[in-house]
Amino acid sequence: MITVFNFHALRILKSKFFILITVVWILSTFLFSLLVINLDSYDSKVFRMISFIFLIISSVLILCTCNIAWIPNFMISDIENGIQSLEVRRGVNLKYLIFIKLLIVKLITLSFITYVILQFVILQSILNPLNNWVYSKGILPGLCSLYALDILMTGIIFIIGSSLKIKLTVAIPAFISSLFTLSPIVGVIQFSAMARNSHHYMSDGKKVMSELLDQRKAKPNGLFDWIVKNLKDLNSYNQSFSLKEYDDLSQTEKDVAEKIKNGLFEKEGFLTIAFSNTGFLVDGEEVLNEIRIIKSIGLVEQSNSFKQSNIYKFLNLPVFTEGSGKFEDTFFNKQSHANISGKGQLDDVIKVLNSQENIDELNKELNLEIDRNEMIAFNKILKDYFVNYLAPNHIIVGINKYFERNSFGIGDTKFEIDEKDAHNFSMVRNGAKLYQSILFNAINDLNSLPDKVAEETQDMYDAIVDKKITSFVPYVLNPLTGFNYMTIFSGINTDFEQEIYLARSFYIESFTTIRLALPITDREWEKNFGETYNSDGLFPVSSVLITKKIIPTKSFYMAYFFSGLILLVIGYFIYIKKIVI
Repeated sequence: MITVFNFHALRILKSKFFILITVVWILSTFLFSLLVINLDSYDSKVFRMISFIFLIISSVLILCTCNIAWIPNFMISDIENGIQSLEVRRGVNLKYLIFIKLLIVKLITLSFITYVILQFVILQSILNPLNNWVYSKGILPGLCSLYALDILMTGIIFIIGSSLKIKLTVAIPAFISSLFTLSPIVGVIQFSAMARNSHHYMSDGKKVMSELLDQRKAKPNGLFDWIVKNLKDLNSYNQSFSLKEYDDLSQTEKDVAEKIKNGLFEKEGFLTIAFSNTGFLVDGEEVLNEIRIIKSIGLVEQSNSFKQSNIYKFLNLPVFTEGSGKFEDTFFNKQSHANISGKGQLDDVIKVLNSQENIDELNKELNLEIDRNEMIAFNKILKDYFVNYLAPNHIIVGINKYFERNSFGIGDTKFEIDEKDAHNFSMVRNGAKLYQSILFNAINDLNSLPDKVAEETQDMYDAIVDKKITSFVPYVLNPLTGFNYMTIFSGINTDFEQEIYLARSFYIESFTTIRLALPITDREWEKNFGETYNSDGLFPVSSVLITKKIIPTKSFYMAYFFSGLILLVIGYFIYIKKIVI
């Protein structure tokens, strides 16, 4: 048996085809893996998706080519050229012979797949991309789908090969292989077609809603509950600013000043959202005075009403205002690990916030009764929200992004702010500014009214579940989309927001046809005219129902593995029965 194994193994390993296919496999997968990891930025999203598609295409193509080249050769060609007859005459049991040959092929193909995965792990550890979880929880588990595909293709080739017709055994698997090879391209088109009727509002950022609402219910007088109840202090934030014009203005400049007052300061909630989402709430006056057009016509002043509010007291705590750092070293300037975990950055701020000393000071200053476990849990929710949703989707942006999109009725006038100067004179720096930005992005996400009420969202989910056999299943069970599904959703402990990001970054635009987050509307919620936040501390949603995936990924793996094994067993018995030496 060992002699037979060595003979056939060397037949493959010494062949020019094996050497060529190995070199192509190593170079192509290395190149595309490198591009996928290295193109970890918003501007490179399309190129990263293309690189990932070609990584899958090259892996599937080479894997299927190896199976089609070697298995029919062992099953049929060895009979035609007399090698198998010679082996049987030398005492090799025919029932075991084909499995010895098959074992050689599987050791090689499985080694190829394992190489791709290990290579990806090594590149990931060396390059250490910002959104590391995308690879550790998304792409790496997804590459394991190649193992399932290998088993399925082996079964298909084996049962067709039992016909002992070499052309048929090559042609049909080659056609099936072409479907799997093209699936990353054609599958994208099919999944995109499903996006036409999707409801994106039910997905993005909603997991943090569920967690924050759950914590508020569990801790009715806790920190988050206190913050929400005091959000009403921000309803007059816009109106707390006034513009004191210079005396020697021309009529044109006076007209601009009037438009600024009516447009910028009266625009409901704009300054509140812009400054809260960028961590500038306590520095609003200074930021506005850095706007070039405002500098030329007057001086912005802010009333003391906001500075006497509870929200201001919280945002002005020493943990937020005693930091230091330059704009160049902020996440707003460059999205990097150093600007999250470095000195004075987000992780340091969270560490201080979670300390018992800070909690004692917080309780004393704001008259609260929060404990350390609550603070740790709260900050974990915010950090996960940042890592899984805000950072990978590049939602954290500088203050200039908010102003440059608005002219406030002043024609082509641009409200430009020097981000560097704005940050460097700010009382809240680096990690503290990022923390406040994350906090208010979560709050403002919660404060966004869902487009549908509870009954409508629940009815839509029920309709998708009811029709999944007749509508969605044909999409995911055909080779043009099913394999794509496996390459994206193979992670075991993948977060809801992570799955959304993976889907939209690589294949599937309409994630809501796979898994949903259903916001349940709070019937008591009502926002008065001119209010940014509800005066009673209520949000538009009272809870969020996050569903499981309508079709679990393990179903695909089981289908591929069991189908492949069943076809293999059936093909084996047919093959043994037909062979005549």
